[in-house]
Amino acid sequence: MIFGTRAVMEAIRAGRTIDKVFVQSGLSNDLTKELLKLANEFSVPLSFVPEQKLNRLSRKNHQGVSLHVFHQV
Repeated sequence: MIFGTRAVMEAIRAGRTIDKVFVQSGLSNDLTKELLKLANEFSVPLSFVPEQKLNRLSRKNHQGVSLHVFHQV
């Protein structure tokens, strides 16, 4: 899992194999809009979730965004 808007954006740009990006429902700041545009450009699946789901995924500062990457063996 990768947490934080900028970290998630960098992972997308780096070409990581991404399962899904979780975005907190209701976020609408400029950085989030940039992330959504980038995810669309790279055909990254998005899921809009309540803040509680992100809190369950991590106690870290997720900034309302979390990315789940495929584990490659």
